[in-house]
Amino acid sequence: MKKDLKTKYLNYRRKYLLSSIAQRIGITRTYLSKILNGRKPSEEVMNKLLKILDEQ
Repeated sequence: MKKDLKTKYLNYRRKYLLSSIAQRIGITRTYLSKILNGRKPSEEVMNKLLKILDEQ
């Protein structure tokens, strides 16, 4: 039961973080997920994403 709750929490947290990052760069969470899974983003999106990740 604890493992199931932990998995649900981690999935929620991941979705929240992806949504937050996607919103900051002006794209959907779905598109960001596709980028993280290998889809090539536009140069503009890549630059915005790199800028946000450099802040961390």
